[in-house]
Amino acid sequence: MKKIVVLMMSFVLVSCFAQVPDLLFSSKYPVPEWIRARGYMSAWFDWCEENEALLKQEFLRRIGEKEPLNPFFGSWYELFEKQFLGYYLEYKFIRWLEDELSLERIAKLKREKIESKILEFLRL
Repeated sequence: MKKIVVLMMSFVLVSCFAQVPDLLFSSKYPVPEWIRARGYMSAWFDWCEENEALLKQEFLRRIGEKEPLNPFFGSWYELFEKQFLGYYLEYKFIRWLEDELSLERIAKLKREKIESKILEFLRL
């Protein structure tokens, strides 16, 4: 679980600091800037939205079985015939955290809190 927390903490930091403009103005754009910047069309995002429960379930399964999470990340992996699915989950995780916390408070979360929030989010 420690590796998962470190991985997700890095995503929290990336989202908070590298993608702040996208997070702040995402209601203006239905497809996040980081998807549009990589040339993805809304079909990928739509697929992810429609299959979010499946993605969360598979991520949790891999955590429980101690299987690699690599297929969720990077251009050299595919899962469900799609790439970058972990980045979708990361994006949704940050958006979910923003419902109750500011970006500053998200960035300051302790490891234990992030761990519990990750699991809470994945089980929704």
